[in-house]
Amino acid sequence: MLILTKNRYILLLLFIAGICSGLSFAPFSLGWWIGLPLYIFFFYVDKANTYKQAALYAVCFGSGFFLAGVSWVYIAIRDFGHIPAPLAGFFTLLFILYLSSFPLLFSISYQYSKKSFSSWVQLGIILPVLWIGSEYLRSSVLSGFPWLLLGYSQTDTSLMGYAPLWGVYGMSFLLVQTLAIIIWYQRHQVVKNLLAVMIYIVIIWGGGSYLNTIEWTQLTGKTVKVAVIQGNLATPLEWDQGVFEQKLQRYQAWIDTQIGKVDVILLPENAIPAFYQDLKKDYFQTLLDKAKKQETEIWIGLPVKGKDYSTIYTSMVNLNTGAMYHKRHLVPFGEYIPGENMLKVLLSALGVELFAFTAGDKRQDNFIIEQISVSVSLCYDDLYSADFVYNIEQVAWLLNASNDSWYGQSFEQAQHLQIARVRAKEWGREMIKVTSNGISAIIDAQGKVRKQAAAHTHAILVDNVNAMQGRTPYSYLTKFAL
Repeated sequence: MLILTKNRYILLLLFIAGICSGLSFAPFSLGWWIGLPLYIFFFYVDKANTYKQAALYAVCFGSGFFLAGVSWVYIAIRDFGHIPAPLAGFFTLLFILYLSSFPLLFSISYQYSKKSFSSWVQLGIILPVLWIGSEYLRSSVLSGFPWLLLGYSQTDTSLMGYAPLWGVYGMSFLLVQTLAIIIWYQRHQVVKNLLAVMIYIVIIWGGGSYLNTIEWTQLTGKTVKVAVIQGNLATPLEWDQGVFEQKLQRYQAWIDTQIGKVDVILLPENAIPAFYQDLKKDYFQTLLDKAKKQETEIWIGLPVKGKDYSTIYTSMVNLNTGAMYHKRHLVPFGEYIPGENMLKVLLSALGVELFAFTAGDKRQDNFIIEQISVSVSLCYDDLYSADFVYNIEQVAWLLNASNDSWYGQSFEQAQHLQIARVRAKEWGREMIKVTSNGISAIIDAQGKVRKQAAAHTHAILVDNVNAMQGRTPYSYLTKFAL
């Protein structure tokens, strides 16, 4: 009974540690402070004596971690998935438990490894490798959910210096390895081991500070003046013609204020809730007649019908040239329901109709403006670092357009901006993030925010985006790295 009571306290502690870890990301951005709750988790995983114990520890930590970090998916499921609140809550709980299965897999695998390796190899190498493996699997299985990778919590620490070398997974690895080595010292508490741990920390974390000063890519001398329009216009859950027409009028007014003053006007993903083909000859033509006279381009996000009209894409369209980019990675519970084929029977019985977009091709052409190549992505695309940029040698800057209004007033917007900062640093390119309701931003090639709009407000950001050239070491590794 005494052991059972003690285990209950440990499980509660791990659940709280998970919550604290989940809250260490943006908007709180606690940086290296995430080490404390993570240390507690890894300490007890290492201490576990049985598979059952290791599994319980992982599920408790993972549940707290994902509950704190991504429970905002409930808003999208309920409001935009048109699913009743109790059922949306149930799906959110299932989603959190599903995500917790990856720390569970890590913990069980680590328990097994204890039989085969020395304590140094086990903690210093096997533990961080297994953790990165769990993050990679979570990013890949069933289209993946690469949110809350531990490396993202380190955007404001010296570990950010490793992003251009090994990407976000490398940042995660070094954070976990640091904690594992401290646990290894605690196991043995030998003076020479303490010295080794201190040297490791100085080299890795001090080295990261030095790497943060290196500029891996260079300015070309060319700039493009952009206007980023964050409309912050509500999207009603039911169709309202009056609201729709008001939205068209407001965007037209905002666009008119920038025509002739900038090279390109950027509007977010799904800025206008109507098909491109339905507005092409009327509304868009009016905008284009003005823009072309003033040599201004308009890039806008909205749904596009496929050639046979049987498919629907969420897309970015260059109105001036007709160039299109179709979103490749669809948002789970927003643009498609994971396992939707299995859920169709249940949802049909409840009178819920499923709607889903179609994913775009893996390789799509970049947008071109003034002979400058721009890598375009939409929302969830920027979570997939390895295939985020196509033909990097020609790409001068990055653009991500998002509709983050799916998730209401939650942590999601700040977390998404944090992810974009890592992408800019990994690839050594300035990045423009244009969103429907925040957080729109101009990010430099070092991953630092140069300008940003407040969330849930209307704003127009105007800035000169620098075209970059050259490559980071990470850009060469993406074909082979995680």
